Amino acid sequence: MNKPIEASTLINSGKTKLVYEVRGEPSEVFVCSKDDMTAGDGKRHDVVPGKGAMSNMTTSNVFKFLLTCGLPVAFIKQVDDTTFRAKKCNMLPLEIVCRRRAVGSFIERNPHVPKLTVFPCLDYALFLKTSGKKWMDKDIPVDDPLMKINEESVDLFDPHKPIHGQKPFLAIPLDSIIGKQSPSLLSCIEMIARKTFLVLEKAYQLTGFELVDFKIEVGFDDRGVLRIADVIDAESVRLMRDGKHYDKQPYREDGLNPIVMERFAEVRDATSRFMLPNQRIIIWTGSKDDVISGIEDAVQTMSENTIGTDRIICSAHKSPVHAFLGLVACSQSNPDAVIIAKIGMSNGAGPTLSANTMLPVITIPANHEDHPEDIASCLRTPSKVPVMTMLSEKNAALAALQILAMHNPLLYAILRQELEKRLVNVVSF
Repeated sequence: MNKPIEASTLINSGKTKLVYEVRGEPSEVFVCSKDDMTAGDGKRHDVVPGKGAMSNMTTSNVFKFLLTCGLPVAFIKQVDDTTFRAKKCNMLPLEIVCRRRAVGSFIERNPHVPKLTVFPCLDYALFLKTSGKKWMDKDIPVDDPLMKINEESVDLFDPHKPIHGQKPFLAIPLDSIIGKQSPSLLSCIEMIARKTFLVLEKAYQLTGFELVDFKIEVGFDDRGVLRIADVIDAESVRLMRDGKHYDKQPYREDGLNPIVMERFAEVRDATSRFMLPNQRIIIWTGSKDDVISGIEDAVQTMSENTIGTDRIICSAHKSPVHAFLGLVACSQSNPDAVIIAKIGMSNGAGPTLSANTMLPVITIPANHEDHPEDIASCLRTPSKVPVMTMLSEKNAALAALQILAMHNPLLYAILRQELEKRLVNVVSF
């Protein structure tokens, strides 16, 4: 047993983890990962030496990263190989699932949807967390039923049967699940879950994996703050690469074999590389009199103040050498940046900048409303001048942010979450 745990009292024992009190800190707990691996609701069970350490490291890496993204997690710090310290939470009896593809029980409920169908808008579902086929004093036909929420009640369904034509087997009061909390709590939970998935989706993409779905749990700390608790490891997600599963699916299908732990180790190593880049948007103008507040405001609003802006004032027409040296300097000091050039009087600077840097350049012909001919100088450019032209400052800011979001998990989540509000999932046969 690990040293921090020896003098502590066990307060919860699960299939794959143990939770201990922290002596002298009633608002905190130790979460210790076990070497146990289970599947099929415990029907398959193995003890795998080293598995607990691997799960703990993966969870700690993920939670550390989510902390840097400003997401509310219970995790405080990793204690040792198998243990992390966290805020003690009063857990809600919910399993929260987000899916990017049609897999798992979604296929059982929706057999008309082809397996691995991609959802442009994340599929989101809530399941009531139960055990022993009981909810409070009521017998239920299946554990972890699917929830359909009404105004003040919740209908429960079998998550493993087609949902179409299925009637709820039980209706329970909403407050029996969330207590006296406002129903708006459910919207808050959904927002946190979706953002968390999107952050991890991009983080895994950048390490070569595809996050297919995940399950998280939430609870309130001693100050009433809603936090993501429990664990997020290779057993609570579905990950794929080159058509192969890097999660618990091989174990579900074939039982324990060396490939399971080998792939878990690859996931652990991938999560150790999660990070947020240092990025900027450089606004280039020809004169200090040029107004750029619209671009700056759009960047800050749409990025939720996560991306900063720098300004360079230099006329590429009047001082081409000075402009070139300034471009070289800013490219060196801001290698992960996008340039937005807002310049009037033909705006030939935009194409000129684009021809002399690897940084993406978006040009805005500032006086296009009065002088539409200026647009042509941004569009008709020589070969190897990949300048992009926007007439709207807000669209230019959004385009720049989308470029940066390709390798920024937090920015990706912010922009994608807004985009998905207007996307619709469709089925193609």
